[in-house]
Amino acid sequence: MLSIPLALSILLAPAPCAASSASPLPQSLDLPDAGERVQKRILHLTDGRVLRAVARRPADRDVWEVKNGKDWVVLAAHHVDRVANESDVLKQARKLSRGLDRDDLVRRTAYADWLTTQGLLVEAFEELDQILAANPDQPAARALLERAAYPVALPALAPDAPENTHDFLRAAARYGPAGRELAVQRLVAMDEIAGLQDVLLEELVEPNAARRSLATLALRRLLPGRHIRPLLERALLDRSDDVRLGATLALRDANEPAIVAPVVRALQSQSAEIRKHSIQALGAMNYAVAVEPLYNHMIAARASGSRSGAPRSHIFTGRQAAYIQDFDVEVASNSAIADPIINVLTEGQVLEAAVIGTTEYIAQGERSAARHALSRLTGADPGNTTTAWKRWWNDNGGEWMVKKTSPQSPSSPSRRDS
Repeated sequence: MLSIPLALSILLAPAPCAASSASPLPQSLDLPDAGERVQKRILHLTDGRVLRAVARRPADRDVWEVKNGKDWVVLAAHHVDRVANESDVLKQARKLSRGLDRDDLVRRTAYADWLTTQGLLVEAFEELDQILAANPDQPAARALLERAAYPVALPALAPDAPENTHDFLRAAARYGPAGRELAVQRLVAMDEIAGLQDVLLEELVEPNAARRSLATLALRRLLPGRHIRPLLERALLDRSDDVRLGATLALRDANEPAIVAPVVRALQSQSAEIRKHSIQALGAMNYAVAVEPLYNHMIAARASGSRSGAPRSHIFTGRQAAYIQDFDVEVASNSAIADPIINVLTEGQVLEAAVIGTTEYIAQGERSAARHALSRLTGADPGNTTTAWKRWWNDNGGEWMVKKTSPQSPSSPSRRDS
């Protein structure tokens, strides 16, 4: 969560760049009648900073008075470029948000840009969090983060002190997607940071999942195509969904189809969880060469999950009772001894049993994950059944593979960024 206290000494932040003129959203609101009322306002200063605080303008003086704790700070009117009532801006923001399609990330980014220009930095940052959670590579959102001066509290970076980099990453991991992207942009802006690769590899195995996730993002942005092995381990073995996705996207951006080979081998793992992670990774890495192995695995999973018979065993339910069957008389030294013969009476029934529920569930889950991955890779949607995909593959699979893996075409399908 973006931390922007309302105290005057902290809220004065460099202003973000203005929204693009091509934005479909309004760029400004009419100035309110300042009067002498005390209310929460957004003051845009002439030096580019924005102040969001309780403020008033005395009628007899050409100044603004801004509340800072229990005190009032005087601000000369000529330092203020424009003023808006916070309630009016928030009302307009709510009105604009109602007309947004939640899946239209481009327009939502334009909305975040408008929020930024109006001084609603917290709301803009929260919107960017949601956008980058839906698409970590949304270009307009990343560009807005790069040019807008959001006051995110992060430790200073020291190029010659790796321990400072650890502190920086630890603090950045507490933010959402927007804060992490902003932190990585600051790392990219540094000319050189001593031991940065070692620091990122250490962060990649941290117990904290948020720090591991941030490390995958930093490796993807700063060192694309490097450290493939540790990223493969995170993509297949990490227990965190965010970490696995971050590692998979780093493998995608390596732009090396040969990375698919070890992931395909993992499809044969005895662990159902690793097989599921492998299917997810093949779908997200976006390499065309993964389509045929995924299809074959889906068909194999169907065959193993729909067989008519299953290994059978037997189960006995019943009871046993001991009884004296007879006596064995022994004679010794002119005396007779009766030695009882004990036997056991068993009654009950034996049932034949075959447990197939667990096997069927695993196969069904893998088929569903494989269909989702195939749809993501090919852009096709023949239906939500393995039979429909088998029909699509028989009709189009060969042609699609030739087209996508030929030298004239890219080695992976184009990503559908929104």
